[in-house]
Amino acid sequence: MIDIHCHILDGLDDGPQSLDESVELCGKLKEAGISSIIATPHYMIGGGYAPTPETIKSKMDNLKGVLKEKNIDLNIYSGMEVFADHEIADGIENGEILTLNNTKYVLIEFPMDIVLKQASNLVFSLLVEGYVPIIAHPERYTTEYRKTNVLQDLVNNGALIQINSGSILGYHGKRVQKEAFALINEEMAHIVASDSHGQHRFLKDKDDLEAKLVKFCGMENTQKLMYTNPLMVLEDKDVEYLTKPKKSFFLLEIFKNIRYNT
Repeated sequence: MIDIHCHILDGLDDGPQSLDESVELCGKLKEAGISSIIATPHYMIGGGYAPTPETIKSKMDNLKGVLKEKNIDLNIYSGMEVFADHEIADGIENGEILTLNNTKYVLIEFPMDIVLKQASNLVFSLLVEGYVPIIAHPERYTTEYRKTNVLQDLVNNGALIQINSGSILGYHGKRVQKEAFALINEEMAHIVASDSHGQHRFLKDKDDLEAKLVKFCGMENTQKLMYTNPLMVLEDKDVEYLTKPKKSFFLLEIFKNIRYNT
């Protein structure tokens, strides 16, 4: 499995704070079934986290060196998780912001109270420059956006949706899990990634994730979410879209259990 969203580099954001912690996390992700990672430290224009591409490369080189010494076979590529800002396209062109593995794909985190107008303007500004925005973990945002169809509009205009593995597995609570399954059911999800941050927040078992997805949306859609589309992003190719999941007892139970236990 290729993980396109992972806070694996030390000292750059709220992920690992030391090289030893980074190495430990890499080992756990390798054991969980991850073969390749795009390192995506947080980046905020004008404040907060703002690692330079040079710093990211240096951290990656250090980490790769230690992983090689410890025989941890894990491929690591560069990227960022960029907080939404109308200057992202300029930042990419100026070399201040990294796309995912130097492709057309840009991983973007919106505010929890995502607003349609600002989001639409940002997505459009990236698309016209040839970039494809991937919206990080919208299932964790406030459900108020549902009233405006903001995500549907963004997807219709060319944005992609990345869902966290922890959301599917229920690590973030039942409301978030329900929203993750709802996005898949509505064919508005394209990629699953770990968004791992450290020892207490990482993907523990790829097989468990895969089994749950297969039960919910079938093998074909699971392959797209976990394997095909992450590879397409890494190789700068077009992703494949989901097909409507067939109704199943598991699907009905998921929504019933969440509805009556929230």
